Amino acid sequence: MKYFIFITLILFSFLLKGQETLLLLNGKQFSGATLDTAGLKINFNIYRPGKKVKQKSFYRDQVFSITNELGEEHVFYYPDMYFVNEYSIEDMRFDISGRIDARNGFKTKWVYPVGIASGFLAGFFSKGSALSALVPVVYIGVVQIPIVKIQHESISNPDFVGNEYYAGGYDQSARMKRTKHAIISGFAGLIAGIFIYEVTK
Repeated sequence: MKYFIFITLILFSFLLKGQETLLLLNGKQFSGATLDTAGLKINFNIYRPGKKVKQKSFYRDQVFSITNELGEEHVFYYPDMYFVNEYSIEDMRFDISGRIDARNGFKTKWVYPVGIASGFLAGFFSKGSALSALVPVVYIGVVQIPIVKIQHESISNPDFVGNEYYAGGYDQSARMKRTKHAIISGFAGLIAGIFIYEVTK
């Protein structure tokens, strides 16, 4: 009976450890188990459904916190006293929440269709010229011009509305999403345009 209780406790503690959540300052989250936090890097086993466990290391200044299944949070981030504009812990929480909401719910809407269309036209009408690659490159810059408007359906908590730190994190993540979609759509359209030109010429 003693051995059964001992084994049960070990398995229970392992399962709890396996439910830890590592939160980065950029808003990315990983589920898994902490291996080591003593050095300059935090070693973490990332659990992914249906895939092998992946061990990864993060510099301590990349990590905001690690939270276990019980909701106990160990915060690694701390403001640097030498930087006047450094965010407090609570301000950084808002910033990270903005990044997460934009990553999960911000819709780039027009970026994909315009990118595909402009890339296709450039590839087709330039007759496959290497200079046509400039169009998707320029488009990456163009998509950053419009102001990012927070899409209310993407806000996970109404308390975030009107918070400047949340808005700042949201803006950065949304712009990164625009950039990614502009690269994909612009060059996909370019390749399609060049291909169609080569086939029909």
